[in-house]
Amino acid sequence: MTTTVTQTASIALGAYLIGVVDYRAVLLVEAVVVVVAALLLFRAGRFAEPPVGSGHNGGHDDRARAGARRAAGASPSARS
Repeated sequence: MTTTVTQTASIALGAYLIGVVDYRAVLLVEAVVVVVAALLLFRAGRFAEPPVGSGHNGGHDDRARAGARRAAGASPSARS
């Protein structure tokens, strides 16, 4: 098993904090950080653009299809 400097530093910091600060306080801070991170990820996901061609991009594909139908001579009201 390989360990990196960051992993070793994280373990050392955690051991130090448990020795100096009450473990319940450390767990509370961890819980708050996880909740804040989850909220930020949720918020970022709501405003992110979906991948092109996924079919979930707010109708952009519909406009492209309508342009292709017009170019092919189909009426704009025809649905595929």
